[in-house]
Amino acid sequence: MKRVPIAEAEARWSALLGSVEAGDEVVITRDGKAVARLVPVPQAKRSVADVFRTARLLGGFDMAGTDNLPNE
Repeated sequence: MKRVPIAEAEARWSALLGSVEAGDEVVITRDGKAVARLVPVPQAKRSVADVFRTARLLGGFDMAGTDNLPNE
C-alpha cells in the first residue's frame, strides 16, 4: 500500500490511477494523516450462463468453420 501526500497525488493522478487499476491500494495523506484511500473496484465474475445469455442476446454463436477444432 502506497502512502502519498495530497500535493503529490494531484501531480501524479494518472499514474496513481494506473497503479490502482493494476491492483494496488493508495492512501492519500495530509500532514502525514490518512484522508482517503484509493482501491480497485472489484470485478464481478461472470458465470458461464451469463456469457451464453449475452451471446444469445447478441445474435448467438457463429459455429461455421469449427469443424477442425480438437475434441478435448
